[in-house]
Amino acid sequence: MTDTCDMKITPDDPTANQFDAVCRQVRSATHASCAAVIVIDGNGGSGYSVIGPLETQALLPSILEQMAHALRTQLKHNLQ
Repeated sequence: MTDTCDMKITPDDPTANQFDAVCRQVRSATHASCAAVIVIDGNGGSGYSVIGPLETQALLPSILEQMAHALRTQLKHNLQ
């Protein structure tokens, strides 16, 4: 299993705006301080959106690293 993918993540990518409405809906529906949405191969393409205060967004890199580790472990276990 590799740690790479063909998707390229670009900061301030203009396509990210198309996912902002969905991200706002998730944030509102869950009454969250911050929400993040990642879309892979959707009708409008792939991208992400993060909505919330910067101090909460600052937690995302650590959370995403933990998620990546957990997902790699699960995938490695399930692909054996």
